[in-house]
Amino acid sequence: PSSSPSSSSSSSSSGPSAATSSSAQEAAVDPARRGDVGAFGESRVCNIADEETKWDAMSGWNALCCNDGINAVNTAAQGLGHDLYWPPTLPRNYSMEDVVKGSLNFCSSFAQEGLYGLPAVPDEWGRWNTANYGGKRISSHSNIFFSNGNLDPWTAAGVPAPGPTESLPVALISLGGHHLDLFFSTPDDPPSVKDVRSREVDFIQKWVLEGQERLGATPAQPQMVMV
Repeated sequence: PSSSPSSSSSSSSSGPSAATSSSAQEAAVDPARRGDVGAFGESRVCNIADEETKWDAMSGWNALCCNDGINAVNTAAQGLGHDLYWPPTLPRNYSMEDVVKGSLNFCSSFAQEGLYGLPAVPDEWGRWNTANYGGKRISSHSNIFFSNGNLDPWTAAGVPAPGPTESLPVALISLGGHHLDLFFSTPDDPPSVKDVRSREVDFIQKWVLEGQERLGATPAQPQMVMV
C-alpha cells in the first residue's frame, strides 16, 4: 500500500527526455567500464543490475527493511493450509515468536559484501517504527493520502477507508494492483485509478497552498502535471 504522500505528479520528471539523457550519458562511459555503472554513471555500489554480483531489484527493498525495521514476516509463513505453497515453512502450533526470531538475519549479508551503514542489530519487531510514528495511532498525523488497490494482497495491511481524519484521506482503487496509481498512466487504466489520481493531485495542491499560507508566503497555485 502507498503509505506516504502520493507522488503521481512527480513522475512527470521521467519520460522520453529523461531516457534520451540517460542513453547519452551511458554512451559517454568508457565501454570497458560500462558493466560497472548504472544508467547515469553511478558507482557500482548503487548499481544492482551488475551481472558480476548477486544483487537484484529486491536488494534495495531488503536493505530498506533492514534499515527501517520493516519486517514483513507474513511472507515467511507459507504452506500452512491457506495458500498454494508446499512444503510448510513452519512447524505445527508455531507462534509469532517462531516467525520473527531470526527473520532479519539476512541483513548481515550486506556488510559481508562490502555495503555498510545498516543497523548492527536488526529491529526484528519493528519497535523503532512504532515508537517513532505511533504504530496504528496515526490520527495526530496529517497530509498523507493512503491509497490501496483491491486486487493487491497488501491492502490488508493498509489504512482502511475513509481514513481516520479529513487530512488523512484513504482511497480504495477498484481493479487496482500494487501502487497502480503511482505508475505511468495508460489507455488500459480503469476509471477508478484515474479518479484516485485526480483526488491525490487535488489534496496535494490543497496542502501546498495551506503550507504557503501558514508560512506567510504569497500563495501560488501549484502546477501539477499528470502523465
